[in-house]
Amino acid sequence: MFIKYLKVEDNNGLVRKMDFQKGINLIVDETVNVGKETGNNVGKTTVLKLIDFCLGANPKIIYTDDESKKEIDYVKNYLIYNDVIITLVLKQDLDIEESNEVLIERNFQNRKKKIMRINGNNLTKNKGKDFENELSKIILGEREENKPTFRQIIAHSIRYNDDRINKTLNVLSSFTSLAEYESLYLYLFGISTTDRSKILKKISTEKEFKKRIEQKQSETELELSLALINDEISSLEQKKNTLNINYEYEEDLSNLSEIKYRGQ
Repeated sequence: MFIKYLKVEDNNGLVRKMDFQKGINLIVDETVNVGKETGNNVGKTTVLKLIDFCLGANPKIIYTDDESKKEIDYVKNYLIYNDVIITLVLKQDLDIEESNEVLIERNFQNRKKKIMRINGNNLTKNKGKDFENELSKIILGEREENKPTFRQIIAHSIRYNDDRINKTLNVLSSFTSLAEYESLYLYLFGISTTDRSKILKKISTEKEFKKRIEQKQSETELELSLALINDEISSLEQKKNTLNINYEYEEDLSNLSEIKYRGQ
């Protein structure tokens, strides 16, 4: 799919609309300012962030400073109090007017005022998962596995922060496991695979449990203890097998009780 346009509106109307075309789309600074550097702070990163926001990113990326990681209050307040809404339209083929389009709308409000619309359907429930799943279904198609996630897949293509720009392979957060990267790149190469992250997590838990046990006793001591326990179990099994079991015990007990009663 291609981006047809990105639009920013507030309660006063249209703020900015950016139309896209096939091929390279450049954002340039057209101000004439002789002798001074131009091209900085014209909104290139902001445009990428707004596209990412429409594709399910956290709204904080728009009003949080990249270096200090602190929220910029005047930006956040403007987005909320002016009811800013971002619209992204994707099109199957920009050269064919009748090709399918996807209309995505998001705002920065909470609760009942929150908008996460796809083709007019507001998908705010399930903490945004319904919105992400619908985007995945429309853009990527039906998938048997939900790993890698839609957000992980598009992170490889939408790059605007230092981690994504400077790193070729590890483009996701620092908390992403190797198993998740494996699923991501196998998917990008067209190879379907099952999600191994749960299995690897379980193995890691078992290894940690083993490590805690071995802090109290060595592996040799544990093996000796296990051998003693197995010997004791075998001995008890032999005793159990030699027991004389009276299968008519209940009947005999009943007869004994009746004889005692008559004797009285």
